[in-house]
Amino acid sequence: MVLWACETIRHEGINEATVLHLMGIKPKWDSSDRVVGVEAIPGAVLQRPRIDVMMNPSGLYRDLFPNMIVYLDQAVQTASALSDVENLIRKNSDRIRQRLIESGIAENQAAELSQMRIFTETPGNHGNRVSELTSFSGLWDKDDEIAKVFQKHEGYAYGQGKWGIKAPEVLRENLKMSDVAVHTMTSTVIGVMDNDDWFQHLGGLSLAIRKERGEAPDTVLVVQQKPNELKVESISKTIGRELRTRYLNPKWIDGMKKENYAGAREMSKFVEHLWGWQVTTPFAVDEVKWRETYAVYVEDKYGLDIKSFFSQANPWAYQSITARMLESIRKDYWQADETTRRKLAAEYAVNVVEQGVACCDHTCNNPMLNNMVVNIISIPGVLSPEIVERFKLAVEKALKKTLDQQATDMAQTKKQVNDGFDKQSPSETKKEQGKEGDGKSKTSVEGYKMEEVNSQDKSTELPSSGAQWYAILFAMALLVFVAIGMRRSGGRTKGE
Repeated sequence: MVLWACETIRHEGINEATVLHLMGIKPKWDSSDRVVGVEAIPGAVLQRPRIDVMMNPSGLYRDLFPNMIVYLDQAVQTASALSDVENLIRKNSDRIRQRLIESGIAENQAAELSQMRIFTETPGNHGNRVSELTSFSGLWDKDDEIAKVFQKHEGYAYGQGKWGIKAPEVLRENLKMSDVAVHTMTSTVIGVMDNDDWFQHLGGLSLAIRKERGEAPDTVLVVQQKPNELKVESISKTIGRELRTRYLNPKWIDGMKKENYAGAREMSKFVEHLWGWQVTTPFAVDEVKWRETYAVYVEDKYGLDIKSFFSQANPWAYQSITARMLESIRKDYWQADETTRRKLAAEYAVNVVEQGVACCDHTCNNPMLNNMVVNIISIPGVLSPEIVERFKLAVEKALKKTLDQQATDMAQTKKQVNDGFDKQSPSETKKEQGKEGDGKSKTSVEGYKMEEVNSQDKSTELPSSGAQWYAILFAMALLVFVAIGMRRSGGRTKGE
């Protein structure tokens, strides 16, 4: 389950409550109705198995709600120790522990790591870089490389007093046993294609699970946009609904046109985010979605004079859109017909010739795409030889290299990237064993250990309740000043 800080603030802990309930755990409150811990729901009351849940909080969630991470980890540890009903948490922990031992990790460390269920970025870092690599589509050939990036950045475990220990193989074992990827949506303003965070987190998680399990998980959103109304829907349905009601809607397009440059940019951004979902969840983005986007933004099926708008407001946005569609064809996500291929290649090439290379992530340094375009527009009847030559010159001028040299350099860059992944140890938290198999560790585990720090001079400490009193006094003083100001204003009415 993906955990976001902004979502938790809006839904006030529904995700966390869901995780606890699945595990057969409930919060424990003090006399002031504050959560102070967790406790088990007895098996006789639960009357079902305890469900295992892996949690993937964002970096912001980790920073804003460290207390929730502690409580959620307590829930995992509490639930895993129980045997009153079928316990999938315990079963999975036993499997993970055995696999870690087989990989060479010491038994005591394997036992601890096997009960880790919370994984996110290393302390201080935010984002898993899935969106960046997805956008630089000329830099990778297979989505396996993107899954590796997700695991590399999200492979830090939190729990049992540890705060961000490097444990990518433990994350992989958890991914292998995951069959559903879940996120929540509480906002009616921001959609799953409005920014790259949605696909880099939920999409990245889904991709990583698919690569480890060999099959795609059910990837769903728990939609909580209206009070007292909750529904679960597939990511495919969510993307389709947003496309129809927003991005392919003539009224939305008219609204964006009024924003000129920025509106054109929003149009290109949604295509980029559609691409992100295509790569991370290919089962959720079928060819129909690309054909409909092409029909609206390239063929102008609604007669909105959209090409003229792009030419005047932001021609590079149109270049980005056509290039991304061509890239989806080049990478075999979209099996477009020959007419569509030629039309897109011609639109992209003419835009480059007239406006120069946009140099966005997938155009400037993407010799594979540009070579494909050259091959298509060189077909008799597509574009004139003069335009073909001018296109090549524009692309080569942008990087001051021939297309052939760009392709050679890119191949070398790809090799360096892949070699960097391959050099990673298959078991990065594996400890060096002492001589003769004594099992003693010679290296420490990377990360942070949570410890209570006691000040020698207690009189200098400001307890949390004291800090709260200072805040209350400040607020009261502010209210007093506001009241004085209102009295001096002579009771003037609003708007004066």
